[in-house]
Amino acid sequence: MDGEEIVGGKGTLQDITEKKLNFEKLAISENRYKSLIQSQTNYFVRLDTKGNFTYCSERYIDDFGWLYPGNDSIGENSLIDSLPSKYEKIQEIITKCLKNPFRNYQIEITKLGKNEHNKATKWDIVLLKRDNGESEIQCVGIDISDIVKAEDENKFQANILSKIGQGVVATDTEGNIKFFNAAAEKI
Repeated sequence: MDGEEIVGGKGTLQDITEKKLNFEKLAISENRYKSLIQSQTNYFVRLDTKGNFTYCSERYIDDFGWLYPGNDSIGENSLIDSLPSKYEKIQEIITKCLKNPFRNYQIEITKLGKNEHNKATKWDIVLLKRDNGESEIQCVGIDISDIVKAEDENKFQANILSKIGQGVVATDTEGNIKFFNAAAEKI
């Protein structure tokens, strides 16, 4: 300044090209990751440490968003769309996650479905901590309603056969024995 007149300027210049390129790569990677998760699972959600949603995949919103005002679950408690009989089990898993960051826990939860058709879901849940000290709970789930329905049907058929003295063994898709009746035990 020369009096009130600007005669020149001074400043600093910093090359942020590398940072910008890294940020763009990170954004592309996050989009690929989200696409991969959504193509291989039914549901992907993120929760804060209080159990409130911070992110929900499109499929999750399609299946369970109807339970939230305006079909928007963000900021809402994650227990709302689960059966009350599962609350204690869910809270137990969340407590374990908070005590053991980065450890994966699995849980099966029955969630409220539309038209009184509840959905059985299986979840992988993990607490992730960032370098800045913030934490979030990531949950990846699949709809196992058809599997549960088939297992229930197998048990029903096994009970009928048991009444007529037939030995019955029911297994899951991996060959693990899920049920066997008294007649099968004798065999």
